[in-house]
Amino acid sequence: MTPSANRWPPSQNKPYTRPNSTQRRRVFNAEAQRRRERGESVGDEAVFSSCLDTAGIPDPDLIIRTSGELRLSNFLLWQAAYAEFYFSDVLWPDFDKAEFDKAIASFSKRDRRMGGRGK
Repeated sequence: MTPSANRWPPSQNKPYTRPNSTQRRRVFNAEAQRRRERGESVGDEAVFSSCLDTAGIPDPDLIIRTSGELRLSNFLLWQAAYAEFYFSDVLWPDFDKAEFDKAIASFSKRDRRMGGRGK
């Protein structure tokens, strides 16, 4: 593996390191302090979401879990709040276009209420 293969995102010139919980807490606290000084709300979803690695990226509508696993394994826990889940027994290397089409077909039949009660 070349040194550049360890960089994420690949377009950056320096290695990517994921912030740990202490660093995230500092970012959140700093943002909360800025908002307090401006008289804005501190405890809302937007503040928390802005401190995540995925800030600025839309939350997923569909999460596909392969290999027969029926858990998230801490994957996008906050962002998955309103996502639909599709579980497949097919292993990831064998998950092909036909399996993907099954997931999309299942997703398209769902009544998405986004936290509401339905009709």
